[in-house]
Amino acid sequence: MQSGNKYRLRFERIEDAAVLSEFNCGLDVMDRFIHSGLQWCIDYHYCVVYAVKDSEDIVGVVALGCDKLELDTSDKEELQMGFFPKPEIDFNYQDTFWAKSSYPAIEISYLAVREDKRHLGIGEYIVEAVGQRALDSRFNLAGCQFLTVEAYNKGTNSAVSFYSHCDFIAAEEPNPNKETLRMYKTILPLAQFEDVDDE
Repeated sequence: MQSGNKYRLRFERIEDAAVLSEFNCGLDVMDRFIHSGLQWCIDYHYCVVYAVKDSEDIVGVVALGCDKLELDTSDKEELQMGFFPKPEIDFNYQDTFWAKSSYPAIEISYLAVREDKRHLGIGEYIVEAVGQRALDSRFNLAGCQFLTVEAYNKGTNSAVSFYSHCDFIAAEEPNPNKETLRMYKTILPLAQFEDVDDE
C-alpha cells in the first residue's frame, strides 16, 4: 500500500458532522453533502461515520453501512476459479457458502479525502483499513466477507478507476442512465492495521 503507516492514521467515530465544517475534498457535490446532508444520515442510522485523522488533523471521511451482495452463478464461478480474490471460507462451510444467493456485506457509503491530501495513498489506506476491520469479529457480527460501494461513474470525477485500483470489481454492467456503478471486493486479511478505536 502506497501510504503505509507514514501518516499513522486513526479512525474516530463522529456523531456531529459539524466537526467536518472545514473539511473539503474539492468535489462540490460531495462537499455539499458532507456539510448539509451527512448529519441526517448519522441521525437516522443510515451509516456510521468516521473522521480519519493524522494526529488531530482530519484528512478523510468514511461512512459505512449494512448491505447485501447478490452473486449469480457466473460471479461465483469466477471467484472460485481465482479470477478475483477468493473469500477465505472454512472448509466445512464451503458448500453452504457457495449455495447462497446473497451475502452480508459492508458498504462504503461515502469516502472522501481532503483536497490537499489526495493522490497520496490515503484513500487506499482507508479502504484497506475498513476491510481489515470488517474481518474483526468484535465489529463484524454478520460475518461479512465482502465490501460493496456504489462508485460514482460520471465524467472526470468517476471513482470507478480508484475502486478498481483497490481490487473492487463490477457487480453489474455500466448503465448510462445511472450515475453509479455497483462494485464489490472480497475482504482479505492484511498484515498491518493501525488504530481504529471508537473511543
